[in-house]
Amino acid sequence: MDEKHGTLFKAKRLTNKGSFAVVEEDGVVRVTVAGLSDTRSRGGQQPFFVVTPEVEVLGYQVSVTWEDQGWGNQKGRVGISGLLDSFFSAHAPHELETWESSYTFPEPWPAAKPMEIFYAVGGGGGHQLTVKSMQLELFTAARYHAYVAAFEAVRGTPGSASTQSLLPLPLDLVKSVVRGLAPKLPPPSPEGKLAPRMQPPPK
Repeated sequence: MDEKHGTLFKAKRLTNKGSFAVVEEDGVVRVTVAGLSDTRSRGGQQPFFVVTPEVEVLGYQVSVTWEDQGWGNQKGRVGISGLLDSFFSAHAPHELETWESSYTFPEPWPAAKPMEIFYAVGGGGGHQLTVKSMQLELFTAARYHAYVAAFEAVRGTPGSASTQSLLPLPLDLVKSVVRGLAPKLPPPSPEGKLAPRMQPPPK
């Protein structure tokens, strides 16, 4: 199986189906897979790929273009093991569509803890899952701080910059910054970890 390495991550594809690529840029680890097609109707979780971050991760953004067998019950899903609700909220549709979502972890995902991504086709006969493409972006503390700095640079300074110039960040983290509710995270340590104390947002 393919293995990828970078300064922020180690990654490995756990299936021989489709293509697999990983890049890192400005505090984001971006995993892209394409061409997964599984026609074996079966229950349970099937291994997809695993990413082991070398630094703490605050949240992710995911985009999946997919479809199921085109009829009957919708059982095709994708998820991350280790979360309380490990499946993403969506089921694969009957026709090819793109589904997107973002999420901020209640506590940072620890460095060196594997993040295993899996898929489920669904049992009962006749079920299929096709993932034309999937992109998972993992946002580290460095990306968060870059966004906060960019936001502070344009806030209250009309005409100096456009919000379109801000670095991409998951929507819920953006809302936290804009509303001033996000904890004031301390700068990452040289090892890329957040300091242990995080103040709760004001009520």
